[in-house]
Parts: sequence; C-alpha cells; structure tokens
Amino acid sequence: MLELPVITRSCGGCTACCKTHIGSEMKAAGGEYCDFCQIGKGCSIYERRPFACQVYRCLWVCGKGEESDRPDRLKIVLDLKAVHFYEEDIVALNLWEVEEGAINQPRVQQIMVANIEGGNVVVCRPYQEEPTYYFPKGVFSADEQQEFIEILKRTPGALGV
Repeated sequence: MLELPVITRSCGGCTACCKTHIGSEMKAAGGEYCDFCQIGKGCSIYERRPFACQVYRCLWVCGKGEESDRPDRLKIVLDLKAVHFYEEDIVALNLWEVEEGAINQPRVQQIMVANIEGGNVVVCRPYQEEPTYYFPKGVFSADEQQEFIEILKRTPGALGV
C-alpha cells in the first residue's frame, strides 16, 4: 500500500504544481498550467481530479521550509524521490522551476547546497529544459552517477515524472 507523506499545510492559493507536474490526463502542454487549474485559486475539478494529483505532495505542503518557500512564492516546487541503488535508498531532491531563472535565486541555491552537503542528489529541473544532476562529492563514481540518473529516469514518481 502506498504510504503518502502527511500534509501539514494547506496549498492555499498556490497552484505551482499545476504547471510543473502535468500528466496526459490534465490535457495541457508542458510549461503551461493544467487545463483544470484556476491559477491562484485551485483545481476546478478538485473532487474528481486525477489520481496523480490526489497523491502528489510537495515538500512545503508536508511542512518543510519557511512560509516564503511556498512554491508560488519561491517559484520552485520541491519534492523528493527515493531510488533504491546498490542496496541503499538514495534521496533525490527535485527542484521544479515554475518561472525561468528561479533556480538561480539565493534561497534556492542555499537549499541545493544544504542538500548536496547532506548527501542527497539534487535534480534541477529548469523551466522547459533538460534536468541537471548534482551529486555529493566523493560518493558516486562517474559511472555510478550515470547509472543513478538512468534509474531515476525509469522510476516514476507520483505523477509519472
């Protein structure tokens, strides 16, 4: 049975993941808001929204970060994906850019550095570009990094991404 992280905050008017996490059932093209999103308000089909939306949890909604880190304010949606790799579960922190250039903000860079130093892999997912992977120093060989990236790509998250 799928064990979901506990929601400790309300999304409020945040609809950032409605732009960064688009599935085929949501009809929109990548980089656009879901066709059912009422920007700044929420989902127009909330009670019957796709299963992927029902189970998705960003880190902010799960109580991580400061109020100013809410994805619509920070312009970054943060979530985690655990990958079973060489008998260990390795955490990848995804940073989904809501607006171009948001990854370059000092607060976002601070989050990235803290996670890399903490042993996590960080995946920057710039607005409408290919992801960039950052690994903790000395933990993975170049071949292991490539293997981890391939496993990560083949391991769908809650929204198949």
